[in-house]
Amino acid sequence: MFLIVLVALPIAIFDVYKETQAKQENIIKATEDLTRSSDAVVGKVPDLIETSHELLTTLAGVKEISSGNIEACTTLLQEGGARYTKYSNFSVVNEDKYIVCSSGPLPKPVLVAHSPNINQAFATGKFAVSPFKFGVLSGKPILVFSEPLLDQNKVVGTVNTGLNLTWVAGYFSSVFKHKGEQMVMFDDGGVVLASYPNGSFPVGITISEVGIPHLARDVKKGTGTFKLESGEEMIGVVAVIPH
Repeated sequence: MFLIVLVALPIAIFDVYKETQAKQENIIKATEDLTRSSDAVVGKVPDLIETSHELLTTLAGVKEISSGNIEACTTLLQEGGARYTKYSNFSVVNEDKYIVCSSGPLPKPVLVAHSPNINQAFATGKFAVSPFKFGVLSGKPILVFSEPLLDQNKVVGTVNTGLNLTWVAGYFSSVFKHKGEQMVMFDDGGVVLASYPNGSFPVGITISEVGIPHLARDVKKGTGTFKLESGEEMIGVVAVIPH
């Protein structure tokens, strides 16, 4: 799995500049601004993933999580959910792959035997990240992180959390410099994980091969221009998020 960010701006907004040189200078300046926006996201998202890993590693070593005391586990996770608002849910999965405690409402254990990140954590004994999904309990668009719970090197469960991708889209809005900018983050399958403005690329859709993933490969050295299917010409800055 890898993530790509594309920041784009319509060239038409510079048509007010009658002088060719002035227009070109403003396009260069806008490209520099788009690059700074892209760099801000490329720095932020890996940091969020690593921070999530560290947080889950800490939780995995806490007795409330490892002891099997459901009441104590639930209380601890609810406290974590209230404190870390960028996450949609914290949960613990047992050896039979049921969610047994959670920061959100859990009237009964929920089977997650087909969860790719949980299965990967069980198989490898290492931190795992899911593909895009809507949360089982929250219904929100998330990336789910899972850390194995070990008992003498045997995986006996996982502690999990979901990075709220709506929060990520809110972060996008904070780095914009120009009216008309668009930013979209998608995975290697073309699935949109976050975008701003929110309606520009709906979260969860898969962008076709003739869409943005194709355009992203055409933008050389991270910057360039391209045309949308509507014919509108755009300035684009593309970056791959290390993961």
